[in-house]
This record gives sequence, C-alpha cells and structure tokens, in this order.
Amino acid sequence: YNISIEAIEINPDTLEMIGDVPGAVIPVTGTSPVLGEINLGYTAGTTGTKYYKIFENAADNNFIYDSTFYILEVETTGSEAELISIKKNGTEPLELTSTLSFVNQKTAKLNVTKEVIQKLTDDIFEFTATVTLNGEPVTLSAPEEGAAYSIEGNVIRFSLNPGSSVSIPYIPYGAKVTVAELTTNGYIVFYEIAGVHTELQEGSSVTLDFESSDITVHFTNDAVYELPETGSSGTVL
Repeated sequence: YNISIEAIEINPDTLEMIGDVPGAVIPVTGTSPVLGEINLGYTAGTTGTKYYKIFENAADNNFIYDSTFYILEVETTGSEAELISIKKNGTEPLELTSTLSFVNQKTAKLNVTKEVIQKLTDDIFEFTATVTLNGEPVTLSAPEEGAAYSIEGNVIRFSLNPGSSVSIPYIPYGAKVTVAELTTNGYIVFYEIAGVHTELQEGSSVTLDFESSDITVHFTNDAVYELPETGSSGTVL
C-alpha cells in the first residue's frame, strides 16, 4: 500500500485547497493495525502555517481503496513546529493524537456464462445482480468505460447471448449477491456452481456468498417442450 503526503496551498479565508506541489510516497506493508509514522522536518528559519494532504494511492489489485484524506495544519516559528489541526476529508476535526486510518475492502469477481441447448437462437437474456453486505445495500464502484454491464446503486444489470459471458470485479468479501434471470423466454433454466447443477424455478433467483474467492455461475436454458396433460393413457381409435 502506498500513502502519499503533499504540501498544499490553502485559501486562508475558506480553508479550501487551491493547489498542491509534488510530495512523497510512503510504501507501507504488513497487517498490523498501525503500519507506520510520518515525521515532518523543517530547516531552521522556516516560518508560517503549512498544510499537508495525506491520502492513499489506489492500485489495481482487487481492493476497493479508501478514498479518505486528511489535511494537516502545522505552525512553524523558525525554531519549532507545532501540529495545529487535523481534518478528515478537509472538514471533520480530529484529535491531534488521532491515528490516520485507511480501510480497504478485499474483493472478488462474479463471472456469469449463458448457454442454450436444443435450440439455435439469437435471444438476449437480461440479468440483474443485487449486492448487499451485512443486510445493507452496497454502493458499487462505477464500471470502467466500455464495460458489458451497468450499475445502479447496488444493482448490476447485464445482458447475455447464448455462448457469451460477463466478468464483474470488485464484489466485496462477505457480500451476498442475488442473481436473477429476468427474461427466460419460456425456457427451463438451470444454473451450475462448482459442478452442482440446479433447476431454477421461474421468477426465482440464486444468492451467492462471496466469502474468499471468485464465483462463476453457468446459466443454461433448455428448450425441452413439455406435452400438455390429456387425461388419457394412449391414443383412442
């Protein structure tokens, strides 16, 4: 994990950030709750109020990164420097002894495939995947440009043709994802997870527990036609 510190310019009247200069990047590793300290040093004769922004640099390694940042206000007198204030996200005052906390969420991928058997078709099948964590809706990250799915709050929407698939990243560990096929077009629907094949009743959905790894769900639509009951055991001549 990389934590950055930047010297910034602050409007003294509004305390809004109006600029920054390149700062230092501090790599942090390990699993301890407190991973390190930042010490600011000044040359003799430095005076005035200094502001610093501390934040975490996101990286693409299956984490949802904490977007929190902290603004530090330091008063220098030429011979001494004193921390005056810490503001979380620039507005929320913290105690001067506070630990600057960044909480990242480990994630996994949801993979969904679609097949249709016993019939050649160009049908399009619509799906939703609803994500909750501890019983509450999860606000998901916006998909990348060109992604084969859309996100509205905690609902992922996507469409699949026979033989196609979709991969959706950044599902938080511990989340429950309810996948529903909205358009079955009269087919019998089965889903398969880790080799277990189950029929899905019309209007039903499958709920997945994302505990520690990616999950792949194979949806198969069967075009078997069931003959209607006639009440007869054979042909009447």
